[in-house]
Amino acid sequence: MRGSINPDNLSGEVIDFGSGTGGGAYVLQQYGGNVTGVDFPNSGIETAVNEGILTRDKAVIADGFQYLAGLKPESVDFISAFMMHSGFPHQRLYQESQRALKKGGQLLITGGLVELKDELQRTVGRLGKVEDVITVHEDGKTYGNCAFIYTKNKSV
Repeated sequence: MRGSINPDNLSGEVIDFGSGTGGGAYVLQQYGGNVTGVDFPNSGIETAVNEGILTRDKAVIADGFQYLAGLKPESVDFISAFMMHSGFPHQRLYQESQRALKKGGQLLITGGLVELKDELQRTVGRLGKVEDVITVHEDGKTYGNCAFIYTKNKSV
């Protein structure tokens, strides 16, 4: 997805929506961003703090949609939602992200389920780009995922 994501956005204000145990936040921090993880209680976000992936002040235990709604308009460069599942309200995340994203900011939704690609195409596909993402790990295993990437129009 290197050609689809603006690396400047990754070095800015980043929200890892549905952060869980912090796997996505860990990856995003490798790009130098100021990453805040947001997830419900008992989601594993405490593990992200205990493992040193997120500092206590960057681990927000809250409903992610309410958190986005409480942010200043156009204050975030990048919002990620890694490994979302079928049935997740993708369109709502897109709508809530609209207000929070800066002009040129981006929203990334990924998932590993085959049916998620069709769902993304149906719900938010016309608003951005849905693509297949193949990941090859050091152990030689190959994983297929799909991703949706949206870039907020700079003239909006």
